[in-house]
Parts: sequence; structure tokens; C-alpha cells
Amino acid sequence: MAPENSPKTQSPEAYDQVPYPSRPTALSHPSAIAALGRVFRLQPPPPSQCRVLEIGCASGGNLIPMAQDYPDSQFVGFDLSGQQIARGQRMVDALRLTNLCLFQANILELDNRLGDFDYIICHGVYSWVPSDVQAAILRTGRERLSDNGLMYVSYNTYPGWRMRGVVREMMQYHVAKFASPRDQIDQARNLLAFLGRSADHQSESFGTLLKEEAKLLSRVDDSYLFHEHLEANNTPLYFHEFANRVASSGLGYVGDANLETMVTDDFDESTRATLMSASFLEQEQYMDFLRGRMFRRSLLCHLDAPLNRQIDVRCLVGMHLRIAEAMSHCEDAETGETKFVGESKRLSTNSDVAKCLIQVLVDAFPNWKVTDHLVAEVFQFSSGSVTPDWCLRELARLICRGFIVPRLEPPSFVTKISNCPMTTPLVRWQVRQKQPFVSSRLHESVAVRDDDRYLLSQLDGDTTIEHLRKEAAAASHSNDWLDERLAYFAYHSLLVG
Repeated sequence: MAPENSPKTQSPEAYDQVPYPSRPTALSHPSAIAALGRVFRLQPPPPSQCRVLEIGCASGGNLIPMAQDYPDSQFVGFDLSGQQIARGQRMVDALRLTNLCLFQANILELDNRLGDFDYIICHGVYSWVPSDVQAAILRTGRERLSDNGLMYVSYNTYPGWRMRGVVREMMQYHVAKFASPRDQIDQARNLLAFLGRSADHQSESFGTLLKEEAKLLSRVDDSYLFHEHLEANNTPLYFHEFANRVASSGLGYVGDANLETMVTDDFDESTRATLMSASFLEQEQYMDFLRGRMFRRSLLCHLDAPLNRQIDVRCLVGMHLRIAEAMSHCEDAETGETKFVGESKRLSTNSDVAKCLIQVLVDAFPNWKVTDHLVAEVFQFSSGSVTPDWCLRELARLICRGFIVPRLEPPSFVTKISNCPMTTPLVRWQVRQKQPFVSSRLHESVAVRDDDRYLLSQLDGDTTIEHLRKEAAAASHSNDWLDERLAYFAYHSLLVG
């Protein structure tokens, strides 16, 4: 609960004064949600032929790339902030997107004529609104979700948010006497600097936690600091509380949008055994306790949906798969294991099937592989000694552990540089607006440099490599500059031709 003298910054004015960056969120993309639905034996509509609603869409940074990706699907988004909607509408108009409607609205007064939606997204909203709005979000899910539809809701959770909440309350107390958002942000940063310098003089455990939290928050941008920590509404909750609210609203909990958080592989054998003796929802809560989890992305469905968490590996047929991140590998001569190492993921295996599956995907990265083609390659590699079902079981295991990412009908991109490279109209519009990030075909934000913007603006499918080289030379770039930047764009799925 916020202190009595916390700053009373409320939406929509707060978001008009300090706009929150509106960017794509990969796990909220219909291709990601649909894949997880299929894993749990549901039959959500294909992303290429669906209706999508986003609650609290800001300026459309999450919806607009989807509308570009799937021209035969329909997208609707609303937000309480009129200025945010106006910004988004300018982008929609510039891109001539006829399958996307953005409008200003209060969810408590939502028009009943909106119809049903196959995917409903509510990212970064639930924890930041009053309780009546939280109830309306779940009610909208129950009333507007199509029979086979799925809803994505993200929210802050305890116990992880306990320490962060302490620092939030400190900042709210400190900035309460300052009226303008700019002054509040500056004063909050002053307090963080003070806490970081002075925490060593506190008790060892508390001082360490305080110093680490202050250090982390000192690196976030102003909009995040303001809306996450200085607004009046930010109410984390325990997962079991959210699950009870979901059930009371007439919805069912499917699972987490980040599938690897639902497995127990990161715990020792004794802990896993204890967790497995609990019910499914209890397992989820106890894992949050053990991990100190502070944020969740939950997938919801209708209560009567034919949900089954016993994964049928045949559901993977027809999906697109990719390795989670770039990886290198080496052989351990002593154990005979192959070690695959990425920036955040590591895997050791002596399974020839797993080695082959991962190596094919590592070689293809960042591209997708259709499951059927991937299994066929492994089958051929093993001279027929490995059955397709065996491959699918191994794929399911690697997906659950987060090493392989599944998608249903993901947007396409190219990694081979053509004679006339092309990026998307959205990327060209974003760089012309001098935005620091652009939206990739993997539905991620990609940082771009100042010298990238002009180059990306020229990638319209008509400008040749030869012409681009002449322009690069005229701008005094090195001989390798063009090849390096195009390779960067390809690696980050920014090229479509």
C-alpha cells in the first residue's frame, strides 16, 4: 500500500505528461500465444486469420507490428490516454493499415458492440490500475474471448516485488512535495544515488539488498521509473491470489507465457519431489516463493476449454521452431557430452538426437525451422534409426526447458542479403521519426545507431547494393561498413527482401 503522501499521479494525465515507450512484447504476439495454446491441446485460431484486442495499448507499439504482419487479421486497441492514441493513429495513417482500429476509452465504459476476439492482450496494465479496473479487465476477457480464444495478462508479483516495493515507497515519500513529473523523476534519482552511497552503513543483509535495488533502478529510463515507482497505483499480488480472481471471473488459467518457468529442472531432486507432490496451482506458487519471482505473464481461457497439460508431442507438428539464442558448442572428451553455450543458456547432452536437433537449429539461427522438416533432417542423419516420435519427445523436452522457441505462423524474414535489400514499411517509418528502437519480425525492439537510420530508410526493395555502396563511400564510411550493418539488420530479423 502506498504511503498517504504518495504523489497522486494518475492516468491518463500521467501518461500524457510522461509517455511510456510503446514497444513490441514478443510473448504477447499471437504466434507465441497460439503455440503455447497448442502445447496444452487447445485449438486457438491461426494468427493469420484472427481478431486481436489489446487493453491499454498506449500508442500501439505492440499492435501495429502485428497488424503489419497479418493483413488478413483484425486488430483493435484502446487506451485511456488520448495523446497516446493520437500518436498511434498517426503511425497507423502513415502506414495505411486498414486492419487496425485504435480508440480512446475507459474499460469501465466499454462499448458492448466490439464483438469477440481470439486473442486479448493486457500487458503492463493490470498491476497499475485500481481494483475496479482490474476486475473489468478479467470480465472483458470472459465476455469478449471467442470460444477457443486466449487471453494474455501480465502483472507484478510477490514475493519478488517486496523489496522493490520498499524502495518504491521510499521514493514516493521523497518526491511527494514536488508537483511536476520532471522534478519527481529528478528527485527520485537523487534519492537512488543517496541510497546507493549510504546503504553500506546499514545492516549487512538489508544494506546489500537496498544497494542492489538502487543500482538496478538507476539504469532504467525516466518513463519506467516514473510509471513503475512514482504513480499511485502499483499493486503486486501473489500468484494464488491472481489465480483465485481468474476463477471467480469465470476464466481458466492455462499457464505462463514463458513456458520454461513452469518446469522444475532448475531445482534439486529433493525440491522437485516436494513440488511434484503439490497440485498444479500450488506448484506454481511455491516456485514463485523459491525463485523470488516479481513478474508474471499468464495465459487464460474459458473455464470449459478442453485444457490438458499432459503435452501430446504431436501438437508440435507444423509449428515453427528456433533456438532461443545464438550458441556455440564444444565436445567434452572425458564425458562424451556436447556442451552448447549461449549468452544466458547452457546445455550439456550425450543424446545424439538432442545434439542433432540443437545443431540444426544453431546452424539455422536466427531462422525458423518447420518441425516436420527438422524431424526429417534428424531422421536422415540417423539413417532411420531415430523415429519421428522420439524426435518430437526430445523437442518437447527442449521447448519446456527454454532452449527452443515454438511459434505458430510467425512473420517471415530473410537473412541472405539480396541485391535490393528491403525492410518493412514500419521500420522505415520508425527511423524517419528518429526513434532509438525499431520493431523486428521477431516482435522485439532492436536498437539502431544514428548512422543506421538513413541506411534503413533506403531499404525499400528498389535501391541496389551498388547504389548503397556509393552512398556509404560518399559519407566516408569504411569499406566494410555497409556489409556489417546489413548483416546486423539480417541477424536481428529486420529484412524481408
